[in-house]
Amino acid sequence: MRASLLPVLMLALSLGACGGKPSSDYFPLEPGLEWQYVIHEKNPVTDTLTQLGMRNLKTVRQEGERYARRLGSDGNEYWLSASDTAIQRVGHRSAIDFSPRMDEQPRTVMQLPPTLGQWWEVDSRPYILERVEPFRERFSQDESKRINLHMKVAALDDVVEVPAGRFERCLRLEGTGLLNVLADARIGASEVPVTHTEWYAPGVGLVKLVRNEALATESIVGGEITMELLGFER
Repeated sequence: MRASLLPVLMLALSLGACGGKPSSDYFPLEPGLEWQYVIHEKNPVTDTLTQLGMRNLKTVRQEGERYARRLGSDGNEYWLSASDTAIQRVGHRSAIDFSPRMDEQPRTVMQLPPTLGQWWEVDSRPYILERVEPFRERFSQDESKRINLHMKVAALDDVVEVPAGRFERCLRLEGTGLLNVLADARIGASEVPVTHTEWYAPGVGLVKLVRNEALATESIVGGEITMELLGFER
């Protein structure tokens, strides 16, 4: 998720938290939908606010399969597949890629229909963990730093308040995992507890995300990233 975030045009909020007929679709894939988020990154050496826009593109067919596409204002395009049992990310195209790079194994975004206590495993990377000594290096692009997140459906009726408004009947997904890093040569490897929480509003999709990677040593520090919905447009 962590990338060079470009400023984007503010989206008009055309569907309020309580406006319109609620939908059971927690991850809308219809072409033309747009979202805008504010992202707050905070650790001992970083405290920044950026914005990220997301937009659903037209679906495409490739080798007989139909894929939904979601484009970020940072130039990253995500390919998704939807079935009766899950929504999965199956590929990714960066701003410099001519064609998408398909994942070796699909990554489950959400199992369908969501039921309380349901769980699955997701391969992830650090979001905000970074080396600060002897040089600064964010680990989000380090292929050797992998996290196996245990995701579960923790709630189906949360109420969430974000800049875009108040959202009810939200789905809450919670993830936990551990990452081992050599944070200090004197004390050896350190375990980094990772917690990841997402809230989805019916008919809107992701409204809030909180990721915490807890570590504080002289050479490597963790922190927290919060992502909140600013606007949603149909």
